[in-house]
Amino acid sequence: MARLFLAALVLIPLRAFAAPSAETAAAGATQAFLEAQGVPALRLALHDEHRARALAAARFQPAGYPYPAPPYPGQPFCTQPVVWIDQSGSIYKDNQRLGNYARDFRSSCTGDVAWIDTSGEIYKNDRRLGNYASQYTIALRTGDVAWKDTSGTMYKNDQRLGTYAARFEQSDWTGDIVWQDTSNYLFKNDERLGTYVSSFKLARFTGDVAWRDQGGTMYRNADRIGSGAQSFQINDYNGAVVWQDSGRELYKNDRRLGFGVSRYQVAAYSGDVVWIDDGRTIYKNDQRIGSGAVSFSIQPDGRGEWTDSSGYHHML
Repeated sequence: MARLFLAALVLIPLRAFAAPSAETAAAGATQAFLEAQGVPALRLALHDEHRARALAAARFQPAGYPYPAPPYPGQPFCTQPVVWIDQSGSIYKDNQRLGNYARDFRSSCTGDVAWIDTSGEIYKNDRRLGNYASQYTIALRTGDVAWKDTSGTMYKNDQRLGTYAARFEQSDWTGDIVWQDTSNYLFKNDERLGTYVSSFKLARFTGDVAWRDQGGTMYRNADRIGSGAQSFQINDYNGAVVWQDSGRELYKNDRRLGFGVSRYQVAAYSGDVVWIDDGRTIYKNDQRIGSGAVSFSIQPDGRGEWTDSSGYHHML
């Protein structure tokens, strides 16, 4: 009985103190380093929560695709600096002091840090970009800082792009900024794409933008690709726009794929479109591949399978 009791005492702590995750171990090592330098355990972060989740879940794309798969970016391509703000508001990057009175920061894979102080002044590392900043992002791959001030003036780093910005998005891969002003003009960096914009979507890796105006005309960047658009999406990897019009016709960019569409899905990497019409005929892009389809699934690279009404499975 005594031996069993002693064994239990040994086993319990072994189970309780299982090996930490890679993320926990890294965070612990970083904190230990800072404490050794006399830095208190205060506002320590490698980057914001969204990017922490992205790095923790990062994975790589199949061979032949030029960009990492979302969530992104993945190690070893992205090594962000260690950044913290101490009790007095001083901000540090890898133990180098950047400035004072910091209240928020974001970092990139280039090692750059964008941060705002308590007066609303915005910085890239130790260089001041401007003041009265109300919103900002930093591109993970390029380190470009997109920001607007309280009056709505839009900037890329210290370059003024335009005024009356209402909304903007930035490509983490190219650093391009797509923004809409209060008069519903749409811009990509300092280039005006069009007007009367009702909605837009940005491709994460190519920087292309798909947008629809208030009359339903569909655009890819500054190019008109169709009319009567009801819904659309843009492929992050190749910038292709897949959209459906009010007559339920399906398009890929300016090419009509078919009509009477009941369901469709786009492959994340290759951009292939698989769809079923009202008569249950199944297509891949504009090619008919079978009939009597009841379901299908598609992989990111465009491979997949479909099931017919008799329960037979077929490769796409």
